[in-house]
Amino acid sequence: MHKVLIGSRSFGNIVKDGIELLEREGCKLIKNPLGRVLKEDDLIKLVPGVDAIITGMDEITGKVLEIAGQLKVISKHGVGLDNIDLDTATKNGVVVTYTPAAGEEVEAVADFTFGLILSIARKICSANESVKSGEWKRFIGAEIWGKVLGVIGTGSIGKAVIKRAKGFNMKVLAYDICKDQTLIDKFGV
Repeated sequence: MHKVLIGSRSFGNIVKDGIELLEREGCKLIKNPLGRVLKEDDLIKLVPGVDAIITGMDEITGKVLEIAGQLKVISKHGVGLDNIDLDTATKNGVVVTYTPAAGEEVEAVADFTFGLILSIARKICSANESVKSGEWKRFIGAEIWGKVLGVIGTGSIGKAVIKRAKGFNMKVLAYDICKDQTLIDKFGV
C-alpha cells in the first residue's frame, strides 16, 4: 500500500476525482493535519514512510527530502516550483511534476487582480457602500489610463496582468528573478 501525503489544502476540495482515484488504487492518504501551509519542521514529522507528496506551497527542503527516504514523486498542485528543492529531489531520484498552465485559473486571477486595481483606483467599493446606505457622497477616483503599474513576478499570471495593463495604455515596470526578453520586446516592460 502506497502512502500519499496531501499537503495542499485545496486538492480534492472541489473536484473529488483525484482523491477517489488514489483511494480506489488502495493508497493510504495522509491529509494535511494542520490546515495551513506545512513548514519544514511539520513535514519532517510527516514524511517518513511516504511514497508521494501532493503539495501546494509546503516547504519541501533538502532536509525534508533526505528524511523522506522512500519518496518517489512530488506532485505540485499549482504553478511554480520555488518551494521544492529540485536539486536534492533530482539527486534522490524523486520525480517532480506540476501544472504549468494551471488551467483557466491564470486568466481568472489576472481578471480579478485587474478588477481590484480598477476598484481601488475608482473607489468603486466605497461608492457602492455609500449608495447602499442611502447616501450619495461624491468620490473622486484616479484614472488608470496611461499610469505606471508595478508587477512583481512575471510568470503566467504576471504576464496576463501586464497584457491587461497594456490595454489601459499603462507603462509597466516589472521585476522577476529571470529576465524575459520576449516580454520586454512584446510589451515594452
